[in-house]
Amino acid sequence: LTKSHAQTGLKGANDLKNKGILSALLVLVVLTTGCKKTQETVSKDLVPEEKPVVQEEVVIPKPERKKISREMASIEKMSMPKIEWMYDKVGRSTWFYEAQIDENTFTEDEYKQLMKIVYSSSEEDDRIVKHAATYALQYSAYEALENGSVDDTIKELKPALYSEDFLASAVEESPSLVGYLPTDLEHYDNTSVIAIENNPFAFDYLPLRKKSSDASVSALFKSKDIFHHGDRSFKKRALEYASVNQAVRFAQKDGNILELAPYRLITNPKVVLAAVKQNQNSLRFADETIQTRVQQEGLGALTKPNAGVISDIIPEKTETLANGSIKTTYEFDSVREVVIDDAIVSTIETKFEKSLNNLWKVAKGGNFGDVYIAVFEPIDTHRLGAVILLKPDGSHVSKSYPAVYDPRTPESVWFDRDNGVFAPENFRLLGFSRTSDISEIELVWVRNEESKPYRYTESESTFKASELLF
Repeated sequence: LTKSHAQTGLKGANDLKNKGILSALLVLVVLTTGCKKTQETVSKDLVPEEKPVVQEEVVIPKPERKKISREMASIEKMSMPKIEWMYDKVGRSTWFYEAQIDENTFTEDEYKQLMKIVYSSSEEDDRIVKHAATYALQYSAYEALENGSVDDTIKELKPALYSEDFLASAVEESPSLVGYLPTDLEHYDNTSVIAIENNPFAFDYLPLRKKSSDASVSALFKSKDIFHHGDRSFKKRALEYASVNQAVRFAQKDGNILELAPYRLITNPKVVLAAVKQNQNSLRFADETIQTRVQQEGLGALTKPNAGVISDIIPEKTETLANGSIKTTYEFDSVREVVIDDAIVSTIETKFEKSLNNLWKVAKGGNFGDVYIAVFEPIDTHRLGAVILLKPDGSHVSKSYPAVYDPRTPESVWFDRDNGVFAPENFRLLGFSRTSDISEIELVWVRNEESKPYRYTESESTFKASELLF
């Protein structure tokens, strides 16, 4: 400081003193010092043996090292490889990997390098690299394992590829990988939950029986809005596959889930009772018949036998044709319900000798029967959809639609530009009838900008389709 600065500072101090401010500051310092001494005394009285606390440097603990399975031990010991060789071989865009890669694309050493990248990449590493390596393995090794076309190299790596710790890393990058895994893996359910927690759309790749498991439904129900579709949409989808008991547990925590629940749950007295007990305002989301009953009789009405909604009788009309045949025309209720009933699922899977990926009821036809839309688990490039009539006597009639999926044109499966969609939204039912025990269904198949009307005529256990002309 210069002499003039010092003089200026001294003058300022004298001014403060004259105004009494400096005295106040001195008192504050004394009080603060006294408080500190008091605190030290209290601490020593409470814990006399403790030494004064010395502020130490904060050390951030290293993340816990994940448990390494016996199958992955040799892969884990490898040094982290570069991935430029893979980019040179198959390119950088994973969009084209499915069409470019097969089980013969990589050597044993290259497979191990890809596995090392997937298994050992950390959060700080380039996620794009791990993403590419995962999809390269999916369309080569995992596809070969699913199809049974494995060579000695893949056969040797199979235990590691199916190990729980490796799959936990792999499904973080690819939601569709769970669709390549055998459901009899001991850790299949755990792997599926991890996949759904990382990407809720992994749920779509599970077989129907796994979709409706408590673990899968719970994981989807808890999913957050990570793709800006709204977590309510995930909750709604989860409730479609939830059992009554699971829906009751959800309702006990949030009665307003009735707003998102399918018809079979908003008409179920156990679910409605649990929801209304949690939030009495949720009654407005229940079926109108149940609302009326509760308003008239109180909540006790939901605990009585036959408290659920009784289905209306489906009207039917009979006429005699010119040839003397009796034709019965049936009215029907159009619905869209995911089917998880084990008896129905088992009946259809047994008939087709295939596992279902999804099953929807699309119509209730009373004495005519109920109509379902089924999509089966893909096998290699083969797909199968079906329209199925289940009659009241337990018999069934179906129309199958097989298709071959070409990864080079993934937008086409059943019909041009349908993106592989075979779902209730594609079908509009027009009429049900039965003449001399021969069932007929008239419907419209809506695909893209084109609609095709068909008549299905029963022939033994299958439907023969003919195009309708109006």
